Amino acid sequence: MAEKQKLPELAQIRAEYESGCAYKQRIGLYDTVKQNENFFLGRQWEGVNAPDLEKPVNNIIRRIVTYAISQIVSDDVAAEIRNYPNATEPIADFVLDYFNREIEHVIERTAFTTMSRDWIRDAAVDGDACGYWYWDDTAQGDGMYKGEIACEVVDNTRVIFGNPAVWDVQQQPYILLPSRRLAEQVKREAKQNGGQPDEIREDSDDTQQPNMENINDAGRVTLIVRLWRDADTESIWCCKTAGGAWVKKPWDTGLKLYPVAYFSWDKVKNSCHGQSIVTSVIPNQIAINKLQAMLIKGVKDMAFPKIVYDATKIERWNNRVGEAIATIGDPNVAVARVLQGAAISPQIQQLIDSLMALTKDTMGASDAALGNVRPENTSARAMWHLAQECA
Repeated sequence: MAEKQKLPELAQIRAEYESGCAYKQRIGLYDTVKQNENFFLGRQWEGVNAPDLEKPVNNIIRRIVTYAISQIVSDDVAAEIRNYPNATEPIADFVLDYFNREIEHVIERTAFTTMSRDWIRDAAVDGDACGYWYWDDTAQGDGMYKGEIACEVVDNTRVIFGNPAVWDVQQQPYILLPSRRLAEQVKREAKQNGGQPDEIREDSDDTQQPNMENINDAGRVTLIVRLWRDADTESIWCCKTAGGAWVKKPWDTGLKLYPVAYFSWDKVKNSCHGQSIVTSVIPNQIAINKLQAMLIKGVKDMAFPKIVYDATKIERWNNRVGEAIATIGDPNVAVARVLQGAAISPQIQQLIDSLMALTKDTMGASDAALGNVRPENTSARAMWHLAQECA
């Protein structure tokens, strides 16, 4: 007789959560995601202390990312169940039609097309994308039935794998999905599911997730969803905890695979977290912004002429149109002259343009690909030259 599996305890889940957060901090995930999001959104001078310097932003990162996303999600995604060509026991056509209609219904109800764009965007900017599928028993289904399949887009900072060195979801010993929720909402859920609503404690500064300091409001709690696979039955189990108490005690979901979809933009060896397309472009973006800022400062300081006058002959300079200026001494003697500003080297703008062009070309988002310029028609030009020679 198989030994009954050992269910996780509250202290164990909390320790797993803290260990997962420590790993993300150790690899710098929280800081990387925050910086990538800022650069994608155009907040590229955040934290720079330069009050006298203009802070221009020519956001090539956004153009590169949006172009990459458009190339992937240009067509909608669909799914269809079919019989194997050589199936010994083929499924009846009416059964296949029923399941295909249900798949279309789920895709439509969950706004899967919109979510797929959000996933590609998260992978491109943050490095990873994750979707959590679950059964929402509070939703109104078709007719008299209660419950629907639901899906949630999860940030990579809110996904904790039991083995962070492995990228494959189905090989994980367990998966944690923490999120910040209103304490009253979580307590109501715990009451409905037979949990411990009276023992749920609100988060403090030392219990919240490190990347969530910007929403450390009173009355919130960290809800942790834990998924794991039973070693004997190969079935997926789930539980929910919050504030050191049970929101929903462990139950068998009946699934054989983790209901989690996860992928990275560029995989990193020995890590479940990948690398974003933005991370490698940030140094180029910083260089472009700095050069543009210094170019603007140079134009403001040097490009405009300055008037220099003799203070022994003119008490105060007046540049108003048509107004007389009183001088002391012979006015025929030069009392003022115009000093032309220094010429700004055109190499600065050339370097900026070159950096932008090389960066976009390297990332596959050249001006020709973006539709800004048309590639030269060499065949038409050769025909024109041939016609000129014949004439």
